[in-house]
Amino acid sequence: MVKIKIVSSQNTMEKEKNKYFKYNLGVDQKAFYFDEGAEMFCKSISMDGLNKGIKFDSDTFNFIEKFLEKDKDVSLVSLGCGSGIREKILLNIAEEKGYDIKFYGVDSSFQMIEKAQENLNEMKTSCELIYADFSEENFFKELNSTIDKKSQKVFAFLGATLGNVPQNYIADKLNNMVNSDDILIIEVRGTEKLDDLASNKYFKKYLFNITDEDEINFLYAPLQKLGIDIDKGKLMLNMNREDAIKDLVFKFGFKVNQNMKFKLNNEKITLLEGDYIKLFEIRVYELKALKKFFEIRNFKCLGFQMLNEDLLQIAFKKL
Repeated sequence: MVKIKIVSSQNTMEKEKNKYFKYNLGVDQKAFYFDEGAEMFCKSISMDGLNKGIKFDSDTFNFIEKFLEKDKDVSLVSLGCGSGIREKILLNIAEEKGYDIKFYGVDSSFQMIEKAQENLNEMKTSCELIYADFSEENFFKELNSTIDKKSQKVFAFLGATLGNVPQNYIADKLNNMVNSDDILIIEVRGTEKLDDLASNKYFKKYLFNITDEDEINFLYAPLQKLGIDIDKGKLMLNMNREDAIKDLVFKFGFKVNQNMKFKLNNEKITLLEGDYIKLFEIRVYELKALKKFFEIRNFKCLGFQMLNEDLLQIAFKKL
């Protein structure tokens, strides 16, 4: 059975989620994949999606393979591995090609880690799962003590989750986590040119998230978990551009239209008409600006590929 290493506690994660809401009047992004959110996400992956994933991840492994050192064992670290479905496809391809890879999957949702354990249990590849928020200070120590120091380390940030969190924060975390000569693979929603035409296209695309029943239920799940009456507000979508990284940010929120009171960990919480609860963020990047954003943090771009019309993968080497 695939081993799970527990760095964070579920109780601590739950407390942090509630604290985040009280301080920021928002839902911490990772909380969308706790509890029911993990079930919803996994159910949303259709067989058609899996078949497409096999094609995508064949291309993904071919891309990663360009940067592997043939004479070294490889430690592949997936940051935000989720249910491990894509990683399973990648590892199967690696096995077929004769690579000796040790896999480490990291996620802050214990429900996702359990699903990854189920999905990876039959793998011949050495797999270890780490239940942790990799922004925690002790995560670096635990990771360094776990990974084979002689192996080539490849950090993969797949699933476009890079675009869901504050950008300077995540880029600086990666800068501190990844050592010299390590490889970083990031996957984002992006394009080579982000003009007004592209902006309009993406805005129409993400309007779907507040009109489709399954997407609405996904956005509402953490609010209901907190005890918020979703009938006393409505979902909103706003778009703006971040000047530093030149990306588009699509911000989903819940606008309260009736006063409400509820309890959170036995504390009384009051929301007033007009209050705005921050929910989910999605980012779309322009290739040139994203490369510059990482290069200033001593990451050298090794190459990129477009998986489809708006899914971009970039490989960096830490200098």
